[in-house]
Amino acid sequence: MIRMMIHIDRLVLHGVAQADAASLSAGLKSELQRLLVAPDVTRTLAGLGHPACLRAGRVRIGPAQSPSHTGQAIAGAIVRSVRR
Repeated sequence: MIRMMIHIDRLVLHGVAQADAASLSAGLKSELQRLLVAPDVTRTLAGLGHPACLRAGRVRIGPAQSPSHTGQAIAGAIVRSVRR
């Protein structure tokens, strides 16, 4: 069994209201938990050691997208950056 701890020191979000932060964070956390159990992602992360930084790149969101879905989109971008 592999135990993983992820610490997000800084998440830069332009154009997100402070009132949406908790919902966005919950969406991000739940989606990361779901995506990071994939065996290929787990092996890749284990091989990275202790990276100082992962750059997920830009995540484009629509104006009607909920904060929770925005968090899920960010999680997807993070996991895609690991798979590269």
